Amino acid sequence: MVTAKNRQKVIDEYFMKLRQMLKSKPLVLHLMDDIAIDNTLESDPSLEKLKRRIFELASQQPYWGEEKPARWLPLEQAIMTMRDSDVKVAPLSLIEEINRSSSVKIEDRGELELFLNFQHDIGTILYFKSLITAKTFIKQHPTITEEWFEFEETGQLTHKLIDAIWTKEKPDFHDNKEYLLLVMVKLNIIAKPMSYTMDGESVK
Repeated sequence: MVTAKNRQKVIDEYFMKLRQMLKSKPLVLHLMDDIAIDNTLESDPSLEKLKRRIFELASQQPYWGEEKPARWLPLEQAIMTMRDSDVKVAPLSLIEEINRSSSVKIEDRGELELFLNFQHDIGTILYFKSLITAKTFIKQHPTITEEWFEFEETGQLTHKLIDAIWTKEKPDFHDNKEYLLLVMVKLNIIAKPMSYTMDGESVK
């Protein structure tokens, strides 16, 4: 039972257990302050402490105080609604359609790109442009036709296909190929293949 006398001890133990659970996860970096709110109290002083701390941290963000166009708000709210509805992937065409249907819209593609990059920077979304180009690429580079159709049919993305496309279309991507592939794996955009031993055990 939590009492006024042992409250701080219980809080300290709880946050220590939480840090133990998250010790190998990136989320542990966000555990900065041990502020516990007692929702059984009509007015918990810790709530005001939490509000002040949130304001302090928010005001330290690089975009704090920056103005943004009011016409961005409808699309921003639509994206937040999609995210809250557990929509994990939204193609650019869908974002453009939502924007067009809004009574207050972002007028041109350049500003839409700016909006999406801003949302990416503040952590609302992860915005990626296409990393693999369209089918028309194989007409110009028939040597990777087999790899392209294998990718379409099985989802297997070979280094030969990546090299062929990124070398021609995205040289900056190719220069940072290993890093980008690691990021894509980390974000579950692609998955590393698994191999199996004779006894059925899986290994990376």
